[in-house]
Amino acid sequence: MHFSMCFFHWNWIAGKQLDVHFFYNTALNTDNWLEVFGVGSRFIAFLIYPLVNIGVSYLGLFVLFSSISLVGYINLYRLLNLSIEDGLYKLTSSILLLLPSVHFWTSFFGKEALIFPLMIFLLYSVKEKKYKNPVLYIALLLILFIRPYLFFLILGGFGLALITEKINLKSKLLILFSTILIGFLTLPILIKFLKITSINSFIDNYGGVAKYASENGASSINLLESNYFERIFLVLFRPAFYEVKNIYQGVISLENIFVFIIIIIICFSFKKVKIKEIYLDVKFVLLSAVFVILFLSIYMYNFGLASRMRVMFIPYLIYGLLKLRSGIKNV
Repeated sequence: MHFSMCFFHWNWIAGKQLDVHFFYNTALNTDNWLEVFGVGSRFIAFLIYPLVNIGVSYLGLFVLFSSISLVGYINLYRLLNLSIEDGLYKLTSSILLLLPSVHFWTSFFGKEALIFPLMIFLLYSVKEKKYKNPVLYIALLLILFIRPYLFFLILGGFGLALITEKINLKSKLLILFSTILIGFLTLPILIKFLKITSINSFIDNYGGVAKYASENGASSINLLESNYFERIFLVLFRPAFYEVKNIYQGVISLENIFVFIIIIIICFSFKKVKIKEIYLDVKFVLLSAVFVILFLSIYMYNFGLASRMRVMFIPYLIYGLLKLRSGIKNV
C-alpha cells in the first residue's frame, strides 16, 4: 500500500508546481552545496543536493524517501504490539497503520517522509529511556531544521511529561535543565524560521497568511472570520462529507469519520488511572499531539494543508489514546 501511494503521488504531481519541484530545482540549480543550506524547504533541498547532482530522478527520490518513511511504519507497528488480545486495540492499531492520508503525505520526497520516522524514533527513545543514544540528538537536530516549531512543541511535550514522572529529583532536574537549555540555544532558529522580529512582525505575518488563504485554494477558509475552535475542528476532522468537492477530499472525509469514531470510542472506554501511573511515552505523545494541534489551529486555513499536517499528530494521538485506554498496563 505504501509504495502504491508512492507511485500514485509521483504520477499525481505531473504538470503541477509543488514543493517537490522547489526542492529539486533548488538543488539542481545551485553550484555550491552550502549555499542551499537553510531551514524548512531549503533544508530538504540541502539533503537531496548530492543525489540530484549525480543524476537521481524524481522517481528515484520518491522511492528513497518512501523507503525511509516505511521504516517509521515498521517501528510504529512494533511499538503498537498487535499481539495484545483486545479487539478494539487491534482494530484501531490496524486502521492507524493504514490511514491513506498519512501514507500519501509520507510517500514523496518531502518533509513528512522524514518527520514521520523521526517522530516514531523519538517515541521509541522515550519509551525505552534511551537518552544517551547520540542518534536521538541527530534526530532532534533534523526535526529542528526541517520544522523548527515542531521541535519546540515536542520539547515542551517531553518537558511537561517529565515533571509528572516518579523519578528522583536530581535526575528529573538534570533532564529538565538539559531540555530547557536545548530549547534556549535553538530558539534563534525558530525566530528566524517564523520571521519574527517584533510583536508587530508576528501580526503582519498572520495577516499575510490570512490574505494568502483568501486568494488561493478552493478549500480555503477565512482566518479572520473563523474562530479558534472552528480551526481546531478543521485540523482534526475536516473536510466533512458534506464539504467534499473532489475524490481526494471524499477519501479524506471518510478517513476523518473513522478517526472521529475511533477517538470517541476510545475516550468512552477509558479505565481510571492516575497521571503518575501513566507511562512517560504515553504522556509524551499525548502532550506533544495536543501542542501540535493547538499550534496548527492558529493559522490553519486549508483542507489539503490540514490533511498534510496531521502526519505530525495523528499517529501520536491515537497511539497515546490506545495506550491510555489500556490503563497502567504497559502494552
